[in-house]
Amino acid sequence: MVISEYIPNSISNPTVAIPWPIEKRKINFQPVPKDMTVQCPHCKTIETLQFVQNRMLPSSKFKQVDGKIFHTCGSVLPCKIYR
Repeated sequence: MVISEYIPNSISNPTVAIPWPIEKRKINFQPVPKDMTVQCPHCKTIETLQFVQNRMLPSSKFKQVDGKIFHTCGSVLPCKIYR
C-alpha cells in the first residue's frame, strides 16, 4: 500500500480515503480528591482528609455521618472543616 494513494493529488479532488475505521472512544474521568483540614473540638486533633464529591474517603480516625465529620476520640460535636 502506497501512501500517495490516500493523499489527494489536487485541490479539485479533496476526498481522502482512510484505510482504517475511525472509532469514537469514551473517556472516563475520575473525580479528583480535594484535601480539607479538619479539627476535632474535643481533643484538638488536626488532620487533612480527602473528599470526592462531598464524600470523605475512608479514614481510620474520622467518620462521616449525615455530611458531618466526627473524630473517633468520643466527641459528640462535629469537627470543624477548613477549606
